[in-house]
Amino acid sequence: MNFEHLRNQWPELAELGAFAETYAVSDPQSALVKLRCYVEKIVGYLYRELHLPVTPNANMYDKLVSGSFTSIVDKTIVDKFHAVRRGGNKAAHEGEVSQYDAIWLLEESYFIGCWLYVAYGEGNRKRLPNVYYTCK
Repeated sequence: MNFEHLRNQWPELAELGAFAETYAVSDPQSALVKLRCYVEKIVGYLYRELHLPVTPNANMYDKLVSGSFTSIVDKTIVDKFHAVRRGGNKAAHEGEVSQYDAIWLLEESYFIGCWLYVAYGEGNRKRLPNVYYTCK
């Protein structure tokens, strides 16, 4: 439910976030792969929306370190993107991730979504859900 504020403008992001939220404890590997997809879609959206230059074969890392991207997106948010990217890669390629990693990166993804909602979705901070994730 903590990604519902994205549903009107970005329904796919809301779905990916909800999936990750549902499975963060029971299947952290799947949750992290979904969060990796979530941030990849946000970065793609930002590149399109802001008309940022990108090479045809640029991967997620290339996009995140691009000067055109880092000059527009605050370092705190870029760092969150990198954390989720690394966690998703670890889940997809190594498979050994903990529910604590999933919960932490779920929270980071939530904050990225809040930033997107306020900065590019004309959302109101007061309408954001207050979230607190914990491992059970």
